[in-house]
Amino acid sequence: LVQEVLGEKANAICAYEWWAHSRHASLGHALHFDTDKATIDNGETVHHPILSSVLHLTGDASTSGATIVLDQTPDSRSAQVCWRSVPQQNTFMVFPGDLLHGVLPCPGSDKRGETCNNRRLTFMVGFKTRSVPDQRRGKALYGPCAPLPPDTEAWVKEIQSGYEDQHASKTEVRVAGIEMKELPCVTPAWEEITTSHNQGGDPPLELPQSIDQRFFIKGEPAEYFRQSLFERDDVP
Repeated sequence: LVQEVLGEKANAICAYEWWAHSRHASLGHALHFDTDKATIDNGETVHHPILSSVLHLTGDASTSGATIVLDQTPDSRSAQVCWRSVPQQNTFMVFPGDLLHGVLPCPGSDKRGETCNNRRLTFMVGFKTRSVPDQRRGKALYGPCAPLPPDTEAWVKEIQSGYEDQHASKTEVRVAGIEMKELPCVTPAWEEITTSHNQGGDPPLELPQSIDQRFFIKGEPAEYFRQSLFERDDVP
């Protein structure tokens, strides 16, 4: 699939960063850029994967928030277009790795008064054209852009042993019924709202930091998210 999307550019891929999320289906995930965090911490140029991806291992459109992707990079103007991917089990989404993206929160139920205990399980892979683990010397073993842990861990051994004779041929993959679709989009991507008291007496919108996922921001979106790249994780 990646080869089909990137064509000859896929030949430049030399590394993969992967991670998994298991969260309550109604919870969102803050808008962010996929980056090589190690190089940013070292004060170097911001690098992104050539392609980012999300595999929905579980999904229910009625109880899970959609993944959104905006046509906004750290170097561009504020987004004009927003693509929306509704979670469905066994669907795979790919998009340029330098685009702003996140997961919208949702009520968690399609019926009034009912709650949902479903979990949203996703597997993400960033396809990279440069190797990053060398930049992480002195860093914690587990973290962004980290290499595989030592093979003393059982799950690491299983990954390194491969799938032996279970590999699928290219022919088998192509006849597996894979269907490629473009995501629906909306525009404008951002909408300005009033933050001062209005005539009805409604208070200004203020989000507690603990639940702020950057869907409501102050200032120009392009500048806001450009600066967010350099925020330190260890600063409260």
